[in-house]
Amino acid sequence: MRIPLALRAALTLALGLLITFRQDHNPHLGLHVLAVYGLGLAAIGIAAAFIQRSSFSAIEAIPGAMVALIIGVLALLANNTNEAPIYDRFNNLVAAWGLISGVYELYLARRAGFRSVSGKDSLISSVLALALGVLFLLEPIRSDITSGVGFLGAYLIMSSVHLGIAAASQTKG
Repeated sequence: MRIPLALRAALTLALGLLITFRQDHNPHLGLHVLAVYGLGLAAIGIAAAFIQRSSFSAIEAIPGAMVALIIGVLALLANNTNEAPIYDRFNNLVAAWGLISGVYELYLARRAGFRSVSGKDSLISSVLALALGVLFLLEPIRSDITSGVGFLGAYLIMSSVHLGIAAASQTKG
């Protein structure tokens, strides 16, 4: 089992279930979840980098952790108002997270090789994140924030299932 992937899967599943079973899908909930997600992924990435100091994958974990940290902090800072621009902040942060993390995962997939197990795992994560980013970029969900938060929850659930399977799978291949 790959521990950092398992931790990412657990965090992602918990936040996806939180969105799924909450009745009020408002931008504050979306920003809170995005903040916890970003800060949690940053903590997992930095911890994995310190634990795996000798490998090159430790260095590769740092940029993703820094992007997650920045998105998490920005989501915390954006959550201080109740005005209409909060919808735009939520949309912009989710789109930025999806596109940046998707491109980064695509880079990791290409670096590992698309035929390797970790390359395939990174490619699937990349496709999910890019789909989320493109959805929020092309169709800003201003009028129906419930759908926007729901799409974030759906992304988190699908991502958690994928990460859980990837964490439990064999590392050879």
